[in-house]
Amino acid sequence: MRILLLWFMVGMAVLKANAQSTTSTGVSNPSSASSTVNTNKKNTNTFEKTLTLPGAALPRLLWLSADEKVYSDSNLRAHTPLILVLFNPTCGHCMEVAVAMKTRIQEMAGVEIVFLAGSNLLPELPQFIQQTRMTGMPNVYIGIDQSDVTKQLFEYNGIPQIMVYNQSHVLLKTYYKQMNLDEIIRLIQSE
Repeated sequence: MRILLLWFMVGMAVLKANAQSTTSTGVSNPSSASSTVNTNKKNTNTFEKTLTLPGAALPRLLWLSADEKVYSDSNLRAHTPLILVLFNPTCGHCMEVAVAMKTRIQEMAGVEIVFLAGSNLLPELPQFIQQTRMTGMPNVYIGIDQSDVTKQLFEYNGIPQIMVYNQSHVLLKTYYKQMNLDEIIRLIQSE
């Protein structure tokens, strides 16, 4: 009897999963990278990260610095553009981006820059800071995510993920792996 009940439960779970992966046309597409849910109003991509779309507001930030001080978005200057860099401290591309930003930090004095790594990467931060020499700049913060915002924002298109926000902290553009620093500076200055 237990085996029959178990088979019934597994069968129901499979039916439910198939029903959820059916699009509004009624055609099942199990190989789809994202699924849609058929609602009376409209189809909604269940994996869409609305916080990563241009025009999205910056979510609440909370991070721990390498010296284990807690910071939040309230520590950032109000009405100031922001560059949020989601990174891994051991990533070569991430180090290159940090070094490139540092060489042009004078042009970005009116911008807050936050490098945010995953919560398990605290031991790697000191080496990243030492190798990139990202110290002594009042507008640069480097830390690990304490609010799970990286899970809400990271899109798996490559690291670092560089998100540029205007002075109202509304997302303007996102770059993956590489960035065009001239374009970023023009974008921020035009706001």
